[in-house]
Amino acid sequence: MAMVTILFGNETIGSHTLVHVPFSFGRDPKCDVPIDNAALSRTHCRISHMGGMFHIEDMRSSNGTFLNGEKVDGAPLKDGDQIRIGKYVLVFHQAPGEGPPVAKGFSAAKAPEAAAEPAAAASAKGAGFPDIGQTFQLDANALQQQAAVGTHRAIDVAKAAGGEKKSGAGLYAIIGLLAVIVLGLAAAVVYLVTKGG
Repeated sequence: MAMVTILFGNETIGSHTLVHVPFSFGRDPKCDVPIDNAALSRTHCRISHMGGMFHIEDMRSSNGTFLNGEKVDGAPLKDGDQIRIGKYVLVFHQAPGEGPPVAKGFSAAKAPEAAAEPAAAASAKGAGFPDIGQTFQLDANALQQQAAVGTHRAIDVAKAAGGEKKSGAGLYAIIGLLAVIVLGLAAAVVYLVTKGG
């Protein structure tokens, strides 16, 4: 993981792994690295990660943030860069090809669970709702069964009305009507499934 080594003069006073972003430095005890020094602002600067790169951001500090000797409001970081805040130097270290850290407030231990969440969210749009794809698949199967039952009933009605040969035209009309209804319902199901996905 990326890390920052803090120097005061020629003395190393600590190293901190960037376990999350943004990662803040300043006088405020709530900062990720609190540094009790009057030259620093409460939240002096922070390191963030965007566009596949780490960045240093000055947080409107009174005395400024300097990257390799130049005052910056924000700038990308690379391995070995030196960030000066007051009399402190933060040396940034990053291994080649290193991925981004997790967002602040997000536990790295929960990362596998969180990766599974989008899949769960895709199958159920809210808590307590069944899988929408399965629901519509079941509805489509039920419609097909009802259509088959309806067709058999129509044939039975046609037979009772005067035999298969005399009622052939009526039978075909009923079957055609049922087919149109089933196709319309199937199209509605497909539309709802694709809209829901």
